[in-house]
Amino acid sequence: CAYVCPHAVVRPYLLTAEAATNAPAGTKMVPAKGKQVEGLAFTMQVSEDDCTGCGSCANVCPAKEKALVMTPIDEAPDTSASWE
Repeated sequence: CAYVCPHAVVRPYLLTAEAATNAPAGTKMVPAKGKQVEGLAFTMQVSEDDCTGCGSCANVCPAKEKALVMTPIDEAPDTSASWE
């Protein structure tokens, strides 16, 4: 999804243990896989303010239950968590 987004709205991140601990509540992450990323966590973030609504990310999602679902911004749940 990050690869097909023409506006870099979908962003993958590798987090250190400290960054993962300080991430906003509810941030979904999994342990990163691979020898060079041991001890890091992986997460994907979406910058809703930068999204133009093209739907490319949702269209290419290979998951059986789509990881991304296009929702009008005024109907989306509030995800405004701040990094402190």
